[in-house]
Amino acid sequence: MKDGWTYSAASYDVTVAVSDKEVGKQDGDLVIHVTGTPEITVTGQDTEEVSAEAGFVNKLGFGSLEVTKHLKLYAGSEEEYEDIYAVDQTFKVALFEDEDCKTKVGTERNIEFKNATVSSVTFDNLEAGKTYYVAELTEDGKVTKNKESVRIDSLGLSCIVEFETTNEAKVERDGDIVRISFDNVFTELPEHFYREADLTITKKTLKNGEKTTTNETFYAGIFADKELTELSDDVSANIVELAMNGKSEVTSDPIKVSVGKGDSFELYIAETDEDGNPVKDKASFKYTVSYSKKSVTISEENLHDSVIITNDEETVTPTPSTPPTTPPGVRTGDDTPVGAYLTLVLMALAAALIAFMALRRRKQLK
Repeated sequence: MKDGWTYSAASYDVTVAVSDKEVGKQDGDLVIHVTGTPEITVTGQDTEEVSAEAGFVNKLGFGSLEVTKHLKLYAGSEEEYEDIYAVDQTFKVALFEDEDCKTKVGTERNIEFKNATVSSVTFDNLEAGKTYYVAELTEDGKVTKNKESVRIDSLGLSCIVEFETTNEAKVERDGDIVRISFDNVFTELPEHFYREADLTITKKTLKNGEKTTTNETFYAGIFADKELTELSDDVSANIVELAMNGKSEVTSDPIKVSVGKGDSFELYIAETDEDGNPVKDKASFKYTVSYSKKSVTISEENLHDSVIITNDEETVTPTPSTPPTTPPGVRTGDDTPVGAYLTLVLMALAAALIAFMALRRRKQLK
């Protein structure tokens, strides 16, 4: 230790026991009743064993500053910023004690993004009662302040740094956690970044063409091929559960698709069982299935799409048989001897005919 130099307690091996407002005894049985971290001014010769005077520069305590960064893509106006995601990217931020960001406080910190659009880092043990200024650093350590462009050489692109309100924050009192948020706004999608698209699937149930409620659970598979043999690996879920829960229509949560620069995905949707087997192979499936469309193309030009699958249960209603009609005047089950009456009629007609012929013959003889 050097005579006349001032050291903080963290700079050398000094044991300081703290309980509420009391910092425990040091050499010379000195008891100090304060809050904060002591600075020790060394007096005497340069030596390992010295007497010390203890002074305290902070009686307000310490707080933290949380810095959050969002990745955005410019989509035509400030109201149309879109979230973008970095596969694996690291950026740097630093704190300064002056508005011009000349005097750094502590060391710079990394903000890491791994398949994320937002990430945070926290600066701890910041002296209360002071104002701090946040700045993003370039890869070579250059300060980039609010509304300035930062060049990211590893991406071959620049982006604009935009703070939500200001890059200034003040830790007011002991234990405070202050938060600052800012964006990196890109005008084009960098390599190894992606946009998050979504696909929703809606299930409707009918009975003989009319809406009907059910408690059944259905499943939809998302396939990579038209033949429905391979479930897609490009979606967040390739078997989607659709539990009706007493309704006639339900819509799935969005199924996510990561779309990088130039990416395009053709996805095929089909009714399946819970294991992803298409129901077209199951004769026991009692519904007729129809689709609003059987495939979708997800790309930078089409980030949001949906499919409706309708299940119609058709039931056959038996047609009642019609009993035979009975002609008027005829009684079913009549046991009258019709044959005898018919014989009498014929005999009467024959007698009449014989009489007619005999009369005609007598007239001719005259």
